[in-house]
Amino acid sequence: MKNELNILRQIKMFWQFHEKHCYTTNEIALYFYLLETANIIRLGNQFKRNNAKIEADLSVSYKTLKNARNRLQTTGLIHFETKNGVPNVTYKIVTFGNLDEVRDEVRDEVRDEVRDEIIYIDKSIYKTKPKTNTDFENFICEFNQIRNTKFRGDKAAERQFNARLKEKFTAAEMLTAYQNAIKDEFHIKNNFKHLTPEFFTRADKINKFLNLTNLKSNNYENNLLNKLKNKV
Repeated sequence: MKNELNILRQIKMFWQFHEKHCYTTNEIALYFYLLETANIIRLGNQFKRNNAKIEADLSVSYKTLKNARNRLQTTGLIHFETKNGVPNVTYKIVTFGNLDEVRDEVRDEVRDEVRDEIIYIDKSIYKTKPKTNTDFENFICEFNQIRNTKFRGDKAAERQFNARLKEKFTAAEMLTAYQNAIKDEFHIKNNFKHLTPEFFTRADKINKFLNLTNLKSNNYENNLLNKLKNKV
């Protein structure tokens, strides 16, 4: 007794399978070609078809035909048999019974594969994404606000910053040292060119300017005023 095809059910199931397997255009064309052939011949789900006929009808090479039908078979949509290279190949379209059960099964497989892929991607990102140093970023931000600069903070400064934290210095102390250094006569004369994050994450510089009380800025300002007065 021939196995009658429910064409509408087969079409719906094909697209459920496609959701999982992502068939190529050639594979899609071949499946619907075979499905329509079975429907026209009215011999149920099993029939014979000549390779040359399929190649001509679909405008594909034998290699393309072979690859497409192999993929459809390995993913469970068709079976085919060849004998000693004879071009007349026997095809059998796999029929589906309970549409809801098959659809749920395919959907579960797709969901599991997508979930595994997401987990894999997340792990890859976790392994490759560099760890951010929020404390250092905040330090650079406040450092720039003091004198309206645009330092980004290089790796050397970040390493020194982390080392100072381990030595029990605080970011606030480094910033205080920086603010004191801004008032220093030497740095004023040199247009603050030495005052960089790398400079103020060194222990000796922090210690030098952190508790600086006898700043020379007032002397410098007084000298400048005196020079202006002498010119008047």
